[in-house]
Amino acid sequence: MDGNLAAYVFCRGPYSSDHRESSQARLEFFCPGHNGKASAVFKTSQDPALIIPATNTEKTLHLSYRALHNVVVKAQIRLAALGIAPGSTVALAIRNRIEFVIIFLALIRQGATTSPLNPDCSVRESSEILGYMTPTYTIVAANHYSATSDKNIIEGSELQSVPVAQARWDRTICESLLLYTRVHPISLSIF
Repeated sequence: MDGNLAAYVFCRGPYSSDHRESSQARLEFFCPGHNGKASAVFKTSQDPALIIPATNTEKTLHLSYRALHNVVVKAQIRLAALGIAPGSTVALAIRNRIEFVIIFLALIRQGATTSPLNPDCSVRESSEILGYMTPTYTIVAANHYSATSDKNIIEGSELQSVPVAQARWDRTICESLLLYTRVHPISLSIF
């Protein structure tokens, strides 16, 4: 396996006007140079799939394709435990961070329709968008909680009676992703 793994992602399948038929969609990976057998490559490759740059407080994180596959499968199981089923609609209000990648891929794998929501929406904007969407859950990132933005999304969700689940990436707890609601914490270990 070379270190220059390239892949193309195709999402295809029937979508109805209300976006509820996307559970029939297929997410396919095509990997040039590997006879198109990307799913096997992604499940076993130790090549980096995600590289999260270092910050003032944390080291650079390299997550392999294998580790990413494993955590996405585990996140999918946790989403199912929350009642997110194929055909469910989920609002995802997470910035471009590792939580977004993992939860987004897990929602696709679960067959849910996901709509990324700008975490900086006002309460009125988020409430209106969620009113049109009628999602099963709104998912926000707990460890990047901002007093203004995420609070607005949470308040907008509460106005529409949409439960809020929070995803938290914590390197100190055995590299884990915690997906929980305010009432029922669910711990998800990556490795």
